[in-house]
This record gives sequence, structure tokens and C-alpha cells, in this order.
Amino acid sequence: MDNQFKESGWAFVIYGSFSFLVSLAVYVFITFLTHNSDISFLISLLLGIFLVFSFLILLCGLQLLKGNKGVHKVALPLSIITLFNAPVGTIVGGLYLWQRFKNT
Repeated sequence: MDNQFKESGWAFVIYGSFSFLVSLAVYVFITFLTHNSDISFLISLLLGIFLVFSFLILLCGLQLLKGNKGVHKVALPLSIITLFNAPVGTIVGGLYLWQRFKNT
């Protein structure tokens, strides 16, 4: 059986891993430079949320590549949220949504 979500799975994996590594580097850099300030707490909180979001995208991509049917419950909301991260996130989220709804 051919996996119809192979392209979007690879897109999720590449986008998720790249954004996870970049946000982790920025998180370490920001917390190293600005410690003990109120703005560093807010930036660290936002970057932490983005780290979790990026990791979830990576995991969804891996499950899409495996052909897991249950991942669509998580991948659909993540792809909608990813649409707001222009330009690459828009392409990744749009690709998944297009593949998900092209036969309905």
C-alpha cells in the first residue's frame, strides 16, 4: 500500500527538525545573554512553547511516514497553526491540508 502522506510527512520532518534546532539555539543564546530579567522570562517562555510545537511537528511527520492513521487527529490542528508561520510553514501546512482533503 502506498502512503499518500509521504510528501507531507517528509515536509513535517524537515520543517520540524529545522525549526526545533533553530529555536533551541536561540533559546540557549537568549538565556545565556539575558539572565535575571523579566523580558528573558517572557522570551524563554515563548521559545519554550515553540520548541514543544516544533517537536510535535517532527513527531507527526515521523508518524505520517510510518502510515499511522491516528496521527491525523494531531497533525490537522498543527498544520492549521503552522499556516501562520509564513512562508515555509504556510507551504508545509498547506501541503498537508491539500493532501488530507483532496479526496473529499
